[in-house]
Amino acid sequence: MAMTTARAQTKRQTAAPQLNARKRTTKGNSAPARGLEPVQRIIQQWNREKPEVDTGPMALFGALARAYLLTSPQIERFMEGYGVSRGMFDVLAALRRSGKPYCLPPTTLSKWLMLSGAGMTNRLDRLEVIGLIARLPAPSDRRSIRIQLTAKGRQLVEKLIPRLVEMERDIVTHFGEANIKKLTELLMTFNESLAKEP
Repeated sequence: MAMTTARAQTKRQTAAPQLNARKRTTKGNSAPARGLEPVQRIIQQWNREKPEVDTGPMALFGALARAYLLTSPQIERFMEGYGVSRGMFDVLAALRRSGKPYCLPPTTLSKWLMLSGAGMTNRLDRLEVIGLIARLPAPSDRRSIRIQLTAKGRQLVEKLIPRLVEMERDIVTHFGEANIKKLTELLMTFNESLAKEP
């Protein structure tokens, strides 16, 4: 009987620190509210931990980043089905929408797509290997080059653009036409203000 009581007391003493540790953990790291959108949860946590900080800008950048992360995989998978990445297709689309003869200097492409020279070169190398673009000497300066959309590249763009637009429409359709228009206008205004900053 005495041995049983001693064992029970030892068991309670061993369990006590573990129980106290769980209590401290629960108190110090309260579980986030369930059902919250991840960005909302992040902002809620920072508001609790740093109430003196204005988290409005953080919420905006978090929402922008999450929207991109949620939509990119579907579009990337779609592009991969045709042997290109989204970034590679952006180059082809830029050449196509420039109009005939679908030919631009690499510097113009870099500017339009906001890419570094190295980033653009990497995309151009990959596109040239599969025959979607060609590097041609510039007529006025043969030391310079221009990027020409090949017939194969143009055919791919013509094929993908309607399907891409339809996919993007499916992604946002539940958001409602009025909301889509309003959000687009707000983001364009936001981008313009950023572009004007030194």
